[in-house]
Amino acid sequence: MASVANLYSAVHAAWTEGRLENVLERQKQLALLHGNVKKSSKQLIATIMQELKSSEESAAAELQLVLENIKHHYDALDFPATLTKEAAVRKGSSNMDNSVPLGPTLIDANPFVPIASTLIPLAAAVAAGSAVLVLALSGLPILNTELRRIISASLDVEAVAIAPDDSSDTREQLCSMRFEVAVLQNSSHWNDLRNGLFITNPTIRVHSPATGFPAVFVDRSTRDVEAVAKHLYHAVLCAPRHNPSRVPRLCFVDESKAKDLESYLVRAGPASIRRLEVAKDWQSTPQLCKLLQTVFPSLVNKAISHETFASVIALESSDSITVDSIGAVAQSMAMSDRGILLIPISSMDHGIDILNKLNKAGPSEIVYAFGDGKAGLYVGSFVKTLQVCVNEVPEWSLGKIKIDLKTIGRTF
Repeated sequence: MASVANLYSAVHAAWTEGRLENVLERQKQLALLHGNVKKSSKQLIATIMQELKSSEESAAAELQLVLENIKHHYDALDFPATLTKEAAVRKGSSNMDNSVPLGPTLIDANPFVPIASTLIPLAAAVAAGSAVLVLALSGLPILNTELRRIISASLDVEAVAIAPDDSSDTREQLCSMRFEVAVLQNSSHWNDLRNGLFITNPTIRVHSPATGFPAVFVDRSTRDVEAVAKHLYHAVLCAPRHNPSRVPRLCFVDESKAKDLESYLVRAGPASIRRLEVAKDWQSTPQLCKLLQTVFPSLVNKAISHETFASVIALESSDSITVDSIGAVAQSMAMSDRGILLIPISSMDHGIDILNKLNKAGPSEIVYAFGDGKAGLYVGSFVKTLQVCVNEVPEWSLGKIKIDLKTIGRTF
């Protein structure tokens, strides 16, 4: 397999040569990509279910989202209109509706929604005429093989390349290379890769989803606490797939409702009493258990063993509920395969202040608010978030990729 340096050289040469300048060629490649994804749908769904432990519905929804976006970019490539717009741009006219190729593009996918976070920005880049280098999904070997096969069978192999892996060495090499656009969706490596790219590419355009914690707010105005527990049970404890940027593991509940919510949630079903486990790192589960007991004294006698808790972990009002104490365990809770931390708060402002301080680097992708209409409006107004769902946790909200695709399409 070619080195990342050789692959970059080929991609850069393809951009310089204008291999994707022809509109009809771009349409042809997008049509092939759409056809090959559709033809491979059953295999891709099965692979997502196997490697990500996703539900079939969630995997199918991801594939449908990909197909719809590829078709959107294909339909937007109207040959005569595109030529007219491109000629106008060359003469100095502004163009807000058409994709503009900017140069070599780097895509780092989200490992929790790998197909969509790879193929959607890839389709946008190809539609615009940009050459692309995609980081491999080394942690998902079967899916990585499928994506390589589909991309190589559909797109210009000189203009679109996939790196041999996504190791720290590969990422370090990429930071020394010239890119005009980067779509960085892997939160584990976002800061290092972004900062490294800016050193070499001060004018690079970086597109990333929000990096804050998703969360639930349960206001004192909530009338049916049992209904809230059912929502959280099915959507959080039985989540269709693990996705720390979408599935909320922090639940800020008014202290007047905290005991009722805990009681209903514990009795909601078998998932409530399963062992808490940290995703892909089983050695971290006892470490998280010890950390929880150290930070929150009320949990000392609540562990089901010396190594772990049950999935529903309820703090007491006597615990220290501050940004420091919640921040100490928030990342580990977010990375748990199952589990929810019930955090009693004295007011909505108390919980909102904690979450906003936790999310100082960026907003949440989504938060969920339960209560009367005013509670949802209040959360939406003061929490740093891109989306708010009121009095429900719809399944689509747990795996949707929140990137402004129209904006990306215009700026590749």
